[in-house]
Amino acid sequence: MSFLPRPLLAVFAAVVLAGAIVFGASVRVAFSTNPPSGAIVAGSSYGPDGREVAFWTDWRERPEIWAVSTVDGALRPIVDGLADPAWSPTGSWIAFESFEAGNSNIWLVRPDGTGLTQLTQSSTNRTRDSQPAWSPDGKQIVFASNRDRSVGFWIINVDGTGLRSVINPDRPRPWGRPSFSPDGTQIVLSELNCSKGGAGYSCAGSHLLIVNTDGTGLRRLTTEGFGDANPSWGARGILFDSNRLGQGIKMIQPDGTGLQVIPNTVASIKPTWAPDGNKFAFFHDFGIHEFNFLNGSIRPLVEIKGFMIPIDIMLGVPSKTISLKETGRIRVAIIPAPTRRPPLPAFDPVNHLSKTFLTFGRTGDERSLDSCGVEGANVVCQFKTALAGFKPGDTRGILRAWKVNRTPEGKEFSVPVEGRGALQIVP
Repeated sequence: MSFLPRPLLAVFAAVVLAGAIVFGASVRVAFSTNPPSGAIVAGSSYGPDGREVAFWTDWRERPEIWAVSTVDGALRPIVDGLADPAWSPTGSWIAFESFEAGNSNIWLVRPDGTGLTQLTQSSTNRTRDSQPAWSPDGKQIVFASNRDRSVGFWIINVDGTGLRSVINPDRPRPWGRPSFSPDGTQIVLSELNCSKGGAGYSCAGSHLLIVNTDGTGLRRLTTEGFGDANPSWGARGILFDSNRLGQGIKMIQPDGTGLQVIPNTVASIKPTWAPDGNKFAFFHDFGIHEFNFLNGSIRPLVEIKGFMIPIDIMLGVPSKTISLKETGRIRVAIIPAPTRRPPLPAFDPVNHLSKTFLTFGRTGDERSLDSCGVEGANVVCQFKTALAGFKPGDTRGILRAWKVNRTPEGKEFSVPVEGRGALQIVP
């Protein structure tokens, strides 16, 4: 399946080098003060049973839709896709934006990655259909589009029939992700604050609107002067991200009352209600997190901080069982791999792995490195079990590092990378 090319991230935190890893010899090292961060994780949508969340990422150096288990954090790829996954209430389909047909359209795919189906038919490569959201009965999808030379929202039946505009195309600049009301009769969306002048529209900030699904009853929900976006309508109220009362997640009632700041969600965006109405997922700092209204807690669902590289934990050992009491060091091999973005060269850890930063453990951020050396084409490192943060029952280890890329002109730039490998932690 084709995809829209997108350059690698261009801006990274500077690395403060306090020591070095010398490949070819086993030496103790010091660590950079700045951990890697970079691979994009965005958007989130719960499956109807709440056991998985679909999201978009470029983890494997191309845009894809993945799912993460809310039970054990297991990850699985679903399909190549440009953005905006939306899981149907029936669980049968995931809608998403794709460039497969040569321009941007809404596509459908089964949660297991089969049944790929194009839903919308944008007419030119300048048309973009994006940000799909399902009606509660799973029969319709609302989406954003600039078709017909206007920027607005449209509704289409899941069988591809019944395409129609939702709001008056003369509205200045509709913007942001739409969301159906729980009863399916209304839609909340965001609109840029715009005024028309001699040179056209001038826009700054955004506010929320509510409209009936037939296009009538358009009304403003929030005031101008702020940046309100990405609403998600649930039984408790309408979640959205905003800079009013500080940047973060807010909630408001459909009648405009009860504005509430969701605690501990500063600099977080794109909230999405869970099916049980007690939790919501949101994007923050290279990952998808979950807020629980029942106890006010927040937990990470998935944090991807670097592009994927292959690793093998306990290389050459059939059993990956590691005892917290008896295994003093965990041996991890970093393995060569082909690139998925020509003309970048294949990943050669001996020559491409940065010598400034390596962490490994339960979350990937644990500073447990003891030594590294070269074994054939692999870089093999030893990590201190006591510093890796593992707990009995863990089945996954995460390694994070930097990869040094070189352009055809010979210019170097670094990107964060990470590898995930299977293991079994016992007491």
